[in-house]
Parts: sequence; structure tokens; C-alpha cells
Amino acid sequence: GVSRVALISTAVPDDTIPKPERVATSWTLSEAPVSFGTQELSWDKQTTNTNDRRTYFPLEDLLDAARSGYIGSVAPRFHFLPTHFSQRRTEEHDGPAIAKACLDDEVDIAILVPL
Repeated sequence: GVSRVALISTAVPDDTIPKPERVATSWTLSEAPVSFGTQELSWDKQTTNTNDRRTYFPLEDLLDAARSGYIGSVAPRFHFLPTHFSQRRTEEHDGPAIAKACLDDEVDIAILVPL
């Protein structure tokens, strides 16, 4: 493969930032936390859990795919997309910020993994 792939997640890398202040943010792969802030997000907590990061942040699988040649590479940064109920904020700020970061990183494919 030759494509560069970026990972976008709604899981919170730094849950010390208050929810109203969260904006789309890019983080280096080495900054990916072992555990993301997920408890305040809406997901089926009765049926599943977020103890296994690979189930909602498949970075290791993408790195394996790059090593095996299935994809060209993993982008040097991943991106956090906050879950706000504001179409305007998503269209005017968060979406363009992530799109710019992906273009800067020469990304061919972006995978959004919502929690």
C-alpha cells in the first residue's frame, strides 16, 4: 500500500480540559494516552467497556498494517474531534482544523472512530 492514514477519535485524550472548552486538537502518536477519557461520553456502558483501547482507538492495528505493507504509513499525528451538539462549530472550526492538519500531514485516508 502507498496511502497515508490518519486516525480521528471522539475519545478525549486529555479529560482535564472542561467539555465546553474542548476544540479539535492534533496530537503526536507518542502522545496517545494508554487510556482515554470516555466515561462522560454517551455509549452503551451496560453492554461494553473501554478497557481495551484497541476497540475504540486502533492505532496499534494501523501501525501493524503499515509494517506489513497493507497501507503506506500512519500519519504522524492523530486528531481529537469533540462531541458537541453544534453543527456550526463542527463546520466552521473543528472540521476545517482537522482537514488542515490532515492536509499538512499529507494524509490520503482519514478514519473517524466515534465512541
